[in-house]
Amino acid sequence: MTNAKSDPQHKPLPVNRYVIFRTNNAFYEGRIVDVLFDGQKTLYSVISFATFEYFRVTDCELVTQSSLESKRKYRPSSDCGNFNVVRMPNVLKNRLRADKDSCMVSYYNSTSRKHPVKISVRRIIQEFMQFFQQNSLCYDSNEAQEIMNGFHQLFNTFLPMTLLYEQEKRFLMEKDNLAMKEDYTGDFGPIHLLRMLYFVQRYNAKFNPRECVQLVTSDYTVYLIDFLNYKYQDYFM
Repeated sequence: MTNAKSDPQHKPLPVNRYVIFRTNNAFYEGRIVDVLFDGQKTLYSVISFATFEYFRVTDCELVTQSSLESKRKYRPSSDCGNFNVVRMPNVLKNRLRADKDSCMVSYYNSTSRKHPVKISVRRIIQEFMQFFQQNSLCYDSNEAQEIMNGFHQLFNTFLPMTLLYEQEKRFLMEKDNLAMKEDYTGDFGPIHLLRMLYFVQRYNAKFNPRECVQLVTSDYTVYLIDFLNYKYQDYFM
């Protein structure tokens, strides 16, 4: 089996393109992570946004590129079920668990801990939107800024309320004077963004009583989680 680009007659969809595929008589949305050519067949390795499992998908099973129209037609998100279920790959869930343990020890034993940010939440959201524009037909230039503003608002709202552990909150809010700020997106990085995405998924219905808003929130939090998974080495290592 070789990379599909080796066949000049074959023009597969590119890696990272958002698509809708069919498996077990259900439709799912995902992102192409690899394209392979096996004889006369093109095979796609696709990560599913419903479960973050990897599927080997043929041309016939890859239904179409993901777009607003194709999502309305095939309703892939409806197959994911409850919009309050946390959808996140295990590597990111494990990162959250490790961060909690590390955070408890670090802040408890330190009285002069600095607050370094390798890459800010604001920059990550900008990079995500650029990635989304390049790879998804769902991208709408008129809505892009609104989506970024929505993530900023969610982060700024929930960070002082729920996204900091007690020792961490006491240190950062008091000693770094973060309590005086209204915008935290330049002061915190990927792990706090990941905490927010977990929280928003967990309590989607509580804060968004309208199902249509739950659906949009669920979709874009999953897209951003997938992007953090894709950029794991850059953001978390």
